Amino acid sequence: MPSVNAPRLQTATYIADPLAFRRRRIELKFQNSNFAAFESGGLAGITNPDIFKGAVLGAVVGADGWYRLVGSAVMVAPGIALTATHVLAEYAHYDPSAISWTLMSPVEGGLMLWGGRQSFMSAGNDIAIFASVAASALPPQNLYTTAFPSTRTPRLGESLMICGFRPQREKYQDTSQFTIHPYISTGKVTQVFACGRDRVLMPGPCVELDCHAVGSMSGGPVFDGDGYLVGILSTSLESAQLNGPSYVSLIWPVIALSFRPHWLTEWLGEQTSLNRCIGKGCSIEREEAVTVLNNAPVYREWTTRGSSGFLEIDPKTSGLDS
Repeated sequence: MPSVNAPRLQTATYIADPLAFRRRRIELKFQNSNFAAFESGGLAGITNPDIFKGAVLGAVVGADGWYRLVGSAVMVAPGIALTATHVLAEYAHYDPSAISWTLMSPVEGGLMLWGGRQSFMSAGNDIAIFASVAASALPPQNLYTTAFPSTRTPRLGESLMICGFRPQREKYQDTSQFTIHPYISTGKVTQVFACGRDRVLMPGPCVELDCHAVGSMSGGPVFDGDGYLVGILSTSLESAQLNGPSYVSLIWPVIALSFRPHWLTEWLGEQTSLNRCIGKGCSIEREEAVTVLNNAPVYREWTTRGSSGFLEIDPKTSGLDS
């Protein structure tokens, strides 16, 4: 595994909302970026902490007097992140007043923080939408970076890159001083489960990769060779060869999922979905591949860029009917 630079303390000042007390109007900018997959030779630490420009996040839970990095996430629209449902569900039994969530990402000069407010979970799939509010100073030029989701289903043999974070320590006393390291793991698609692998572990559409990831990378984004976000890491199984497999939930089932934003609601609306956020800090490659029928997503599968054809997936066989 490539070595990681000596850890540097990453600091940030937690504030309620950088826009809350501004008296003058300001212009916010949102940039949808591609993070192209590259060969890592297995699980690898990244020496540049700002490689993801704040789009890839660590999910930190505050409970029992401590803060722990328990998973990863990815920002796809203003204040709207995707993560794995099981990362959040582990703490569902806590009294809401006794727990807090913070999404954080190392950027040039410190940490970018988001305060987690509410999660919205997709039926029959291990992906949750996490609504949050900005909780640290505005970035340079007021420019926020988000990932570029795609509805595409990866092909067998295709290389994908898992991204996420590992903490320097198991737990911290506050979120203002945290040290987390970005990690990647690249593997090839060995199986495609268009309608889910099984009823328990991976009931929703997913792919299998021949690479290893660690627990705190769960919920992290998975990018294809062109840098589009195609999935979220759900789980990685242990093996002596450290080659997984890892299972990636495809993101198309949540494209039309309804949720309530908690930041910039005058722009995004009180109730919306990712496909309705297009042009509002969000872009989706071929969003027309997903429609809604009887409150369930209908997916017209496509695998190759440049092709206009679709293969329709029935929600009753994909495990996503409600």
